[in-house]
Amino acid sequence: MRHSVVLLTTIVVVVSCGISRVARAQSQAGADQKIASGEQKTSTKPPLEYLLDSAAADFHSHPPHPARFRHVRFGYRIGSDGTKQYRLCGEFLPENKGNAKWLSFATLRTSGYEQYLGEHGLSFCKESKIIWDKDDLSSSLQSRFDAMP
Repeated sequence: MRHSVVLLTTIVVVVSCGISRVARAQSQAGADQKIASGEQKTSTKPPLEYLLDSAAADFHSHPPHPARFRHVRFGYRIGSDGTKQYRLCGEFLPENKGNAKWLSFATLRTSGYEQYLGEHGLSFCKESKIIWDKDDLSSSLQSRFDAMP
């Protein structure tokens, strides 16, 4: 019995890490494609608008696709160089998954953006130095996601 618990725990950790690595690689690949197509690497949109658009586009382009969002918040932390590091954090429910559970996500503004899913995404949102500007942007993210072709 003890071996089954260890095995199950190991599988959960590996799957969680795999999801966040895949999400980061996919997000970075998307950012690279935008740069290659001539779009600017940085956006002139306000950080909140940019992160909502980026998160919606990333969810639209890469599985698992969300059925719904909840607890979506926007905030920032001050980096060691004094700049604001913006992030959008929340949870999503994957669609068409019988007993699906809510998964965490974090979309970070970098020179473009990076999106992380699962436990790794949650780690970006639990930092104590984050200053949250807005609460519950779930409907804003959902409407942007639903409006995508």
